[in-house]
Amino acid sequence: MQFYNKSIVIAVFNVNFASTTTDYAPTQSQVRACSTRVADVEDFGTRNERELSPADSRGYLWQLCTWWHIEERSGGTYIQVEAIELSRTVPFVFAWLVNPIIRDVPKSFLSHLLTATRKAVLGKGK
Repeated sequence: MQFYNKSIVIAVFNVNFASTTTDYAPTQSQVRACSTRVADVEDFGTRNERELSPADSRGYLWQLCTWWHIEERSGGTYIQVEAIELSRTVPFVFAWLVNPIIRDVPKSFLSHLLTATRKAVLGKGK
């Protein structure tokens, strides 16, 4: 997946995930998805765009794990998503620039993911 975040600067990440699904009942499931690789994209949207190796990452996003609790109940589907994002320590001098990015990435990620999930579910009903 590719994540795009714009706050003070643009941050783009290419993220690979591994996921496991556990069915607790015919109407209850849990999906755990954790990143296996996170790479920053430098100069996004330009001719010079390139993916940095994870070792050369700026560290805005180091690891991302999500847990999806899905339950069919009362004629609908309820989805609860929990996420943990890890980032590297930011030197104090750059904290004013980097901290808004670090704080906004999980919120943007979950918002876009839930919006896409909603669109997919509503689209299947048509």
